[in-house]
Amino acid sequence: MLELGTQLKNAFKTLSSSSSNTPQPITESSAESEIPNTSSIQGLEQIAEQKKRKDVQVKNLTKEIGEQRAYLNEVIKNKLSEYGLAPNTQLKIEKLANGKLAVQGSVVQSQLERIGFELSQDNHFVSAYTAVSKQNPTLEYASNVNKLTQAYGQTNKVFQSLLSEKNEFNQLKDITLRYQSLLSQTEFKGASEA
Repeated sequence: MLELGTQLKNAFKTLSSSSSNTPQPITESSAESEIPNTSSIQGLEQIAEQKKRKDVQVKNLTKEIGEQRAYLNEVIKNKLSEYGLAPNTQLKIEKLANGKLAVQGSVVQSQLERIGFELSQDNHFVSAYTAVSKQNPTLEYASNVNKLTQAYGQTNKVFQSLLSEKNEFNQLKDITLRYQSLLSQTEFKGASEA
């Protein structure tokens, strides 16, 4: 909100003090927040270019792991059917420190252990589960940022810092690596301050 007020103030100041078509320099307060001068056509073009470069669609990110999610759901649905369980049975799958999968739910323990063992033997399932479980927190974060941006009209600078200037490096796996790095830096900083 403050940045928008500063931008408007600078725009009105520039318009009232200058009638020439020469672009005005970016003021110190705008430079600090890295927002181009909105009182010139060049500044507006720069803002549009930044938005185009950093526009990451959540639905595109969702598509990146959509096939893997569908595969996981299909395998789990087949396992439930194989064991004669209702298709809407809720199962929680975790990856253990030894790399094996553990299954929890309101099912007989022996069946949970067998399902977990069988899923752990399926390398394709394990790799899909690993990828989805790594990338899903980033996808949820991006989705929340998108909803808040749409609701309040403010961009999230932390999320923007995770994005690359080049769109080909803004795939979910790339953003996930940067997001995990940021989280580990934050955790390390919090631990060192405590």
